[in-house]
Amino acid sequence: MTATVANKQPKSPELIFGIAGPIGVNIEAICDSLSNALRGVRYESHIIHLTKEMLNKERYKLPDGIVQEPPDKDFYSDVTYKINYANALCSEFSNPAALALIGVRAIGSGNRGQRRVGRPTTRVTWQSCTSTVI
Repeated sequence: MTATVANKQPKSPELIFGIAGPIGVNIEAICDSLSNALRGVRYESHIIHLTKEMLNKERYKLPDGIVQEPPDKDFYSDVTYKINYANALCSEFSNPAALALIGVRAIGSGNRGQRRVGRPTTRVTWQSCTSTVI
């Protein structure tokens, strides 16, 4: 059996978009619209929620008692908790860019753009053109 390896670069570059807005703006709608538009030009989108990433206690655990989870689950309490948690992470890591680094780590840890090895000819190809919306 002969193994062939075809290393094809993606036809289009990988795109990364950072979406930010003031509190109260429907970021989900913006991300969905952008993902749909990208799908129209054959990009596969991966949405990363930075606040969900930073709250991943397995990766970014703060010492107990630094930031208390809110007893109430209302919008104001939730936003205040996330702001305090983000500030505490920056303080804990002694780096004001800690959230940016969390975003970069989230981009790098996904399967986007990863090459797949098929069988039986062991052909290496790119999955598709990818984009990331943060």
